[in-house]
Amino acid sequence: MGWIVARRLGTAAHVIIYDKRGVGLSDRIESPATVEQQVADAEVIMRAARSERVTILAVSDGTTVATHLAVRRPQQVAGLLIYDGQAKGVRSVDYPWGLTPEQYQRWADRVVRGWGGPIHLEYFAPTHAQDERLRPWWAQMQRLAPSPSAVKIILGEFSRVTSGTVHFLIAAAHVRLAPRS
Repeated sequence: MGWIVARRLGTAAHVIIYDKRGVGLSDRIESPATVEQQVADAEVIMRAARSERVTILAVSDGTTVATHLAVRRPQQVAGLLIYDGQAKGVRSVDYPWGLTPEQYQRWADRVVRGWGGPIHLEYFAPTHAQDERLRPWWAQMQRLAPSPSAVKIILGEFSRVTSGTVHFLIAAAHVRLAPRS
């Protein structure tokens, strides 16, 4: 799926794809990189590619990094395309749409137990969830991503995200939110 999107985008723009620390072809690391480290990595990549103005396609936990980057470098980030992003880990007074901490923990435990199996295809691609050709590919993509123990750490960190989260950054980034179609 990602390569199909990248190929199509590549017909109209220069596309840069990289594996964040500990994911894909990047060397495994002891613990997942912090948001700040990931933002710094993205800045290095943008400089190395001499990208003066970018639109970022961010997926899942990458949306937090992309939003931080947009706030930190508004002159460079022309726009954000967010897929499967969440503004905050769990429900709170200022974010009533999230899961309760208990629901979130049950969900996270299920994801970690099923990682590489292919867990959550029905969430990311509901119309293709039963496609027997896609299911092995999806499982392989998870196995190329962070390890189950790293996923557990990432999901644990995300559940603790509070006031410095994406929903506060969006106002600072001066972005226009478009609803899902």
